[in-house]
Amino acid sequence: MNDLPPTIENPPPPTEPPRQATKLPVAIGFVVGAAFWAIPFSSNLRNYNGVGWLFLDAFVLPVVSAILAAIRPTRRVGLGLLLACGLGWLVLGAMCGGLIR
Repeated sequence: MNDLPPTIENPPPPTEPPRQATKLPVAIGFVVGAAFWAIPFSSNLRNYNGVGWLFLDAFVLPVVSAILAAIRPTRRVGLGLLLACGLGWLVLGAMCGGLIR
């Protein structure tokens, strides 16, 4: 075929096909984050029992998920957690604003 040495203009042929990106880690991160947000709003933790979980969800979980999103092997899980944190903040804002009871 090509007897020229590999250069920028003449790259070597790929040895294996590129891996397909899967959305499973994002879904796993979203489900875990949604589960953390669902704990303080469950019927068993009404009144002041869910305040600790709510503090964890509102302030600790976004930091942890941003750190996971910055690390390359756990990037997709961290992005799923960040998505769940953002939606949790939107639901919490709607509840505090009186849109959801």
